[in-house]
Amino acid sequence: CISRQLWWGHRIPAYKVLKPEQKTETWVVGRNKEEALSRACAKLELPDPAGVELEQDEDVLDTWFSSGLFPFSVFGWPEDTPELKAYFPTTLLETGHDILFFWVARMVMLSLELMGQLPFSTVFLHAMVRDAHGQKMSKSKGNVIDPLEVIHGISLEDLQKKLHQGNLPEKEIKRAQEVLKKEFPHGIGECGCDALRMGLLAYTRQGRSVNLDLNRVVGYRHFCNKLWNAAKFALDKFARADSIIYGASHDSQSSELSSGTVAETRRTDLSAQKASRKMCFIPEGIGFSRDARTDELTRRVVYEDLQWIDRWILHRLATTCAEVEKAFTQYSFADVVSSVFSFFLYDFCDYYLEVVKMRLVPPPTCPPRDRQIASICALEVLYTCLDKGLRLLHPICPFITEELFQRLPGYLGKPESITIADYPQAPLLWLDCKLADNMTLFKLIVSRFRSLAA
Repeated sequence: CISRQLWWGHRIPAYKVLKPEQKTETWVVGRNKEEALSRACAKLELPDPAGVELEQDEDVLDTWFSSGLFPFSVFGWPEDTPELKAYFPTTLLETGHDILFFWVARMVMLSLELMGQLPFSTVFLHAMVRDAHGQKMSKSKGNVIDPLEVIHGISLEDLQKKLHQGNLPEKEIKRAQEVLKKEFPHGIGECGCDALRMGLLAYTRQGRSVNLDLNRVVGYRHFCNKLWNAAKFALDKFARADSIIYGASHDSQSSELSSGTVAETRRTDLSAQKASRKMCFIPEGIGFSRDARTDELTRRVVYEDLQWIDRWILHRLATTCAEVEKAFTQYSFADVVSSVFSFFLYDFCDYYLEVVKMRLVPPPTCPPRDRQIASICALEVLYTCLDKGLRLLHPICPFITEELFQRLPGYLGKPESITIADYPQAPLLWLDCKLADNMTLFKLIVSRFRSLAA
């Protein structure tokens, strides 16, 4: 097999004769250029190789043997380059179980033979993606799912047209068209890249095969819409923070929310804005003790000020952080999806936002101090859940999390991108199992009332 994409393989030992000029392309092979020159002279019946000019083919042999050189040849081997010293050996190889012997074993053997050490310490084997019925995808069966078609969507008509672009016999084309008509009667709806990533990762607990059902991917698209709407609700409250805290009659700037993409734009006038309080919400974090806040009312929140629902959602955020960290360590990506999905959908959206809404309604006049503190606590906890929750979700859904992170209010030291933001850790102070038990009882009561209402 000849490849024009790989450059770490064995270059084809074939040489084209450039001089003397030939009527037709003339090629010779040899272990090296000197051997090829000798064979060229013999083939052309030339006594002196000085008049012969050869050019070696630029393509490489794409074989499992040559691919076995991959872990170190890409870093400049056999030269002792700085890249080879810095990056070899690697730590993790991700591949499929079907080429475990063909490729992985060869990389191990060649690395031990040529480099004297293992090329990597861990091998993660991904599953093979099959259709919803567990069958291997095949063009002749008409069950091939192109990831780009899931991301951008495609009509049934266009799906069937693509069958004619290959070399399938007409009989198989007709059969495949019927399969597509049955499986995707309305085509494939636009799901986006994030929903597809979540769907595939959620399937990884199935083992060696993923029976991909696009209806599940559509479900994760709905999750992304839910997350977007929740963030939209929060951004509106952040923009009207002054009226929420000090009353609707309080003079404030336009409620148009800054995108917060560049923290530098907010640093220069941060102090002046805080002094006048004419600003949208600027988070200051949640302190661990009352010493963190002065007697004067500020937007600095301490844990003791939080209401039980605030402490409960922070408890759930902390437990989610711990679950995600453990799942990533064990390469249990399905558990990562499940933990973050449950936190956002069932805890943050279904309960916390619903309970906290009344504290985020601007009062007509300046409210008492306790009400102001309650509103500030709600805004800070709302921001904390979004900020840390988006960071948790980012490795799985990089696009929507980056977009929403850029829209969150800026603050001193806010990273310019979520990709370089610290990954959340679980604060021990937020863990409270008693709160979890109380919330379980609360959810049970709510569900019973909902059942009666239905």
